[in-house]
This record gives sequence, C-alpha cells and structure tokens, in this order.
Amino acid sequence: MSEQKSAADPAAAFPAAAFMDGWFRTSRQMIELVGRCAARLVAFTGERMEADLRLGRRLAECRDMAAVARVQGEWLQEALEQYRREFQAAAEEMWKAFQAMREEVSAAATAAAEPSTAAEPKARERRAAA
Repeated sequence: MSEQKSAADPAAAFPAAAFMDGWFRTSRQMIELVGRCAARLVAFTGERMEADLRLGRRLAECRDMAAVARVQGEWLQEALEQYRREFQAAAEEMWKAFQAMREEVSAAATAAAEPSTAAEPKARERRAAA
C-alpha cells in the first residue's frame, strides 16, 4: 500500500534533496555576489567623493571662466570613465556569478536525473538469486 501511495504521490517523485542542494549553493553564491558588489560600490563611492573634493580645490584655484570650463570638462571626462569602468566591471562580475549559478543548478539537475547506482547492484543480486 505504501509503495502505491508513494508512486502516486507527486511530492514523492520530486527530487527535494537535489533541489535544496542547488538552492543552498546558488543562495550562497548570490550572497557572495552581493557582498562583492557592495564592496565595489563602497570603494567606488569613496573614489568619486575624492574626485569631487579635488574638483572643488581645483575650481578654487581658477582665475577665469576658461580655466573653470577646462577643470569641469576634465572632471566630467574622469567621472564618465570611472562610471563606465565600474559598470562594466559590475556587469562582468554578475555575468560570471550567474554562469556559475547556472552550472550549479545544471549539475544538481543532472545528479537528480541520474538513476541511483546504489540500487542497481541490489536489483542485479535479486535477479541472480531468482
């Protein structure tokens, strides 16, 4: 009776252990990714604040509007390059993390789909004994 119930029960066929293993692995990787991105964001914010402070000092040294325009233009070019570099690095970091997560899920799904090798020898033994 219990064999019939477990075969008819959809929850019994669900590879819960493989699912939970994949879930925990990808969750760990996502937490690590968020930590790395947060560290990059803090470092980048500090870098930008320093650049903004330098801008203030450089503007205070300007004697005419041409110098102000030049200093602001240099500051803008530097800021745009820093933002481009950081966005590119963050995108690459996330892409690598998502690829790793996909591989983890794929490996867990493959492991869950493979038949158990431990049950196979027992079946062979039963056939040999019969």
